[in-house]
Amino acid sequence: MKNNVQQLQRLHENLEAAREELDSINNEQTLLEWEPTAFPQLQQMFVAKDPYDKLWNTALNFSEKQEQWLKGTCMVRHVSNNNYWCMY
Repeated sequence: MKNNVQQLQRLHENLEAAREELDSINNEQTLLEWEPTAFPQLQQMFVAKDPYDKLWNTALNFSEKQEQWLKGTCMVRHVSNNNYWCMY
């Protein structure tokens, strides 16, 4: 799971670098008074990556916290009007 999250992070970094490069190209085109080129595929890649990003980050978070949730103590404190409520 951690490997998948790391790969998705590298993919995100590469997509961000591509976005910056494409913005630079569009700025140059504007300076040359050309019409900026649209790159819709880049935004589609961000959108397509998002569900996988959420899935693997959620799975990794669950995996890391599972032991604590299942075998740890459950104690919730709520403070309201100087009253303490504890649940065990």
